[in-house]
This record gives sequence, structure tokens and C-alpha cells, in this order.
Amino acid sequence: MHRISVLSMAHHLAKHPNPCTDSAVKALLSKTRKAYAKRNATPHCAR
Repeated sequence: MHRISVLSMAHHLAKHPNPCTDSAVKALLSKTRKAYAKRNATPHCAR
């Protein structure tokens, strides 16, 4: 999720439309979070 936040902030700072606010992107992120929760995992690997 950190990468999504960085992408969102980069668009905001550049005064470009933010693709992260699109409903299709929000739905995809929601499904992804639910899938990780179902597996009882986190979205990124610990290094």
C-alpha cells in the first residue's frame, strides 16, 4: 500500500489527475486487500 500512497502523492505534487481515485482502481485495491486478509498475509514481503 505504501507504493500506492507514493504514486498518489507524486500525481498530487505534479498537479496531474490521480489515477488512485478512480473507482476501478479503488475496487481492485479493495479486492487485493481482502484476498491478502483471507490468506492471513501482508501485501508485501518482510525483508
